[in-house]
Amino acid sequence: SLLGGDAEVEFSYRFADAEERAWMEAAAEAVSEIVEFRSMVATAPPAGAEPERALVQVKAVDALYPLYGAVRLDGGGGLPEALAPEDGLPGMAAHAVLMDRLGLAVGDVLRLGAQDFQVAARLEAEPDGGASSFAFGPPVIVARDALAASGLLAEGTIFDSAYRLRLAEEADLDALRTEA
Repeated sequence: SLLGGDAEVEFSYRFADAEERAWMEAAAEAVSEIVEFRSMVATAPPAGAEPERALVQVKAVDALYPLYGAVRLDGGGGLPEALAPEDGLPGMAAHAVLMDRLGLAVGDVLRLGAQDFQVAARLEAEPDGGASSFAFGPPVIVARDALAASGLLAEGTIFDSAYRLRLAEEADLDALRTEA
């Protein structure tokens, strides 16, 4: 659970291509895609007020995340429900440090790139938090598909993509590393 999978394949500034993705799908029982990068979030202030901004570590996840362990949200509940769209906005789980710093409550809106997200849960812990790249800000988790309208994953964007693999018990990690 510290890694989020039995093995991980990482790419910088790009996603796995079709051939790489097919290899991972053939080698693993399940593959989960995670995208991580730093960005700014901005509050939705009342008319005439300036938004507050904060640097965050964005983790965009697919429906299989996490392969091992569990995301812990304040008050319980599951990550899929927290990330599901509500009132026309995709959901976001935001770390308590960020929520306290910006005075946010569940239900408030944060802008990430060109996309608004509704803060749906207070993030307490990620099972793979230690496996993430060095973070300059508190983490937020969003659904990978919800980033499409954000404009944040365009050509030239600095991001890391990671593919966490759940392997069969008999899998040979050394052989997979060599093959990869």
